[in-house]
Amino acid sequence: MSFQRLGSRSRPSITLDGLERAVELLEYRLTPTPSDDYGLGDPFPESSWILRGAAYQSLDTGSLYRYARAHSGETVAFTIRPLGNVTPSAQRPHYTGEVIIGPKPELGGSARDRHFLFEFSWPVLEEPLEVIA
Repeated sequence: MSFQRLGSRSRPSITLDGLERAVELLEYRLTPTPSDDYGLGDPFPESSWILRGAAYQSLDTGSLYRYARAHSGETVAFTIRPLGNVTPSAQRPHYTGEVIIGPKPELGGSARDRHFLFEFSWPVLEEPLEVIA
């Protein structure tokens, strides 16, 4: 996925606990994981959700990396703006919910790399809510 401006498309962002995280974010996926409780009455049982992604491993105060380390195990509110728009609409919705920040991310990477990255995979408490207004 390219994060360059494409017409009216802006950079996607994730806001955690009221703080926007667009600059460091390289990729994200809000992924449903189907339940094993299939039955004749409900062929599509409720799914659980995971927020996965990758970001630069910035050691700056207030960075996503430092935030993930400081808030490991905590439940925080999130907003995903897939198209980067400030105000949600039917054509450009936002998605909100609560996520549990996972284990502290690892530090480091290959000495050949100019920038180190970290990946995250955090459980979402309930199905994310689509916000259109």
